[in-house]
Amino acid sequence: MDDKKLVKALRSCAKDDCSRCPMTGTDCVQDLQRMAADRLEQLTPPCKIGDKVWALMQRNTGLVPHHGVVTEMYYTDDGRLGIVVKRCCRGEFGKVVFWTKKEAEAAIKKIKEDRNGKTDRTPGQ
Repeated sequence: MDDKKLVKALRSCAKDDCSRCPMTGTDCVQDLQRMAADRLEQLTPPCKIGDKVWALMQRNTGLVPHHGVVTEMYYTDDGRLGIVVKRCCRGEFGKVVFWTKKEAEAAIKKIKEDRNGKTDRTPGQ
Protein backbone atom coordinates (compact mmCIF):
# COMPACT_ATOMS: atom_id res chain seq x y z
CA MET A 1 0.00 0.00 0.00
CA ASP A 2 1.42 3.37 -0.95
CA ASP A 3 1.67 6.26 1.52
CA LYS A 4 -1.41 8.10 0.27
CA LYS A 5 -3.65 5.03 0.70
CA LEU A 6 -2.17 4.35 4.12
CA VAL A 7 -2.90 7.92 5.28
CA LYS A 8 -6.44 7.72 3.85
CA ALA A 9 -7.06 4.44 5.65
CA LEU A 10 -5.72 5.78 8.94
CA ARG A 11 -7.92 8.87 8.66
CA SER A 12 -10.99 6.69 7.94
CA CYS A 13 -10.27 4.56 11.02
CA ALA A 14 -9.84 7.66 13.17
CA LYS A 15 -13.32 8.81 12.09
CA ASP A 16 -14.85 5.30 12.41
CA ASP A 17 -15.75 5.56 8.71
CA CYS A 18 -14.97 2.09 7.38
CA SER A 19 -16.93 2.75 4.17
CA ARG A 20 -14.11 5.01 2.91
CA CYS A 21 -11.29 2.75 4.06
CA PRO A 22 -9.33 0.98 1.28
CA MET A 23 -8.66 -1.94 3.66
CA THR A 24 -10.93 -4.95 3.91
CA GLY A 25 -11.20 -7.63 6.55
CA THR A 26 -11.78 -7.80 10.27
CA ASP A 27 -8.15 -7.13 11.28
CA CYS A 28 -7.81 -3.90 9.31
CA VAL A 29 -6.90 -1.79 12.37
CA GLN A 30 -4.05 -4.12 13.35
CA ASP A 31 -2.87 -4.31 9.72
CA LEU A 32 -2.89 -0.53 9.43
CA GLN A 33 -1.01 -0.12 12.70
CA ARG A 34 1.62 -2.62 11.53
CA MET A 35 1.99 -0.89 8.13
CA ALA A 36 2.26 2.54 9.77
CA ALA A 37 4.90 1.25 12.20
CA ASP A 38 6.87 -0.33 9.33
CA ARG A 39 6.74 2.94 7.39
CA LEU A 40 7.88 4.95 10.43
CA GLU A 41 10.76 2.53 10.94
CA GLN A 42 11.84 3.17 7.35
CA LEU A 43 11.84 6.91 8.04
CA THR A 44 13.91 6.64 11.23
CA PRO A 45 17.52 7.57 10.44
CA PRO A 46 20.13 4.91 11.28
CA CYS A 47 22.29 7.49 13.06
CA LYS A 48 22.14 11.07 14.28
CA ILE A 49 24.24 14.20 13.94
CA GLY A 50 27.25 13.96 16.22
CA ASP A 51 27.52 10.15 16.02
CA LYS A 52 30.98 8.72 15.39
CA VAL A 53 30.99 6.49 12.32
CA TRP A 54 33.32 4.91 9.78
CA ALA A 55 33.12 6.03 6.16
CA LEU A 56 34.78 5.21 2.86
CA MET A 57 37.24 7.96 2.00
CA GLN A 58 38.82 8.28 -1.42
CA ARG A 59 42.60 8.75 -1.33
CA ASN A 60 45.21 8.67 -4.10
CA THR A 61 45.87 5.05 -3.15
CA GLY A 62 42.17 4.11 -3.29
CA LEU A 63 39.37 3.79 -0.76
CA VAL A 64 40.32 3.72 2.92
CA PRO A 65 38.19 3.52 6.08
CA HIS A 66 37.96 6.87 7.85
CA HIS A 67 36.70 7.48 11.39
CA GLY A 68 34.61 10.64 11.50
CA VAL A 69 31.59 12.46 12.85
CA VAL A 70 28.18 12.85 11.21
CA THR A 71 27.70 16.58 10.64
CA GLU A 72 24.67 16.68 8.37
CA MET A 73 21.82 14.55 7.02
CA TYR A 74 19.54 15.21 4.08
CA TYR A 75 17.04 13.45 1.83
CA THR A 76 17.77 13.17 -1.87
CA ASP A 77 15.11 13.90 -4.50
CA ASP A 78 14.37 10.18 -4.74
CA GLY A 79 13.85 9.87 -0.97
CA ARG A 80 17.15 8.29 0.08
CA LEU A 81 18.86 9.51 3.23
CA GLY A 82 22.27 11.07 2.65
CA ILE A 83 24.79 11.41 5.46
CA VAL A 84 27.73 13.84 5.57
CA VAL A 85 30.83 12.81 7.51
CA LYS A 86 33.00 15.76 8.50
CA ARG A 87 36.05 16.28 6.26
CA CYS A 88 35.45 12.96 4.53
CA CYS A 89 32.49 12.25 2.32
CA ARG A 90 28.76 12.04 1.89
CA GLY A 91 26.67 9.00 1.04
CA GLU A 92 24.17 6.42 2.21
CA PHE A 93 24.37 4.51 5.47
CA GLY A 94 25.35 0.91 4.72
CA LYS A 95 26.96 1.84 1.39
CA VAL A 96 29.43 4.60 2.27
CA VAL A 97 28.88 5.18 6.00
CA PHE A 98 29.06 2.40 8.63
CA TRP A 99 29.03 1.87 12.39
CA THR A 100 32.28 -0.10 12.55
CA LYS A 101 35.67 -0.16 10.88
CA LYS A 102 35.12 -3.84 10.12
CA GLU A 103 31.96 -3.01 8.11
CA ALA A 104 33.80 -0.28 6.20
CA GLU A 105 36.72 -2.61 5.43
CA ALA A 106 34.30 -5.31 4.24
CA ALA A 107 32.62 -2.78 1.91
CA ILE A 108 36.02 -1.76 0.48
CA LYS A 109 36.91 -5.41 -0.06
CA LYS A 110 33.60 -6.04 -1.87
CA ILE A 111 34.07 -2.97 -4.08
CA LYS A 112 37.58 -4.14 -5.01
CA GLU A 113 36.32 -7.65 -5.76
CA ASP A 114 33.51 -6.28 -7.91
CA ARG A 115 35.97 -4.07 -9.83
CA ASN A 116 38.44 -6.92 -10.30
CA GLY A 117 35.69 -9.24 -11.44
CA LYS A 118 34.62 -6.73 -14.09
CA THR A 119 38.13 -5.90 -15.31
CA ASP A 120 39.37 -9.51 -15.35
CA ARG A 121 36.67 -10.65 -17.74
CA THR A 122 37.50 -10.63 -21.39
CA PRO A 123 34.78 -9.74 -23.90
CA GLY A 124 32.95 -12.72 -25.33
CA GLN A 125 33.56 -15.08 -22.41
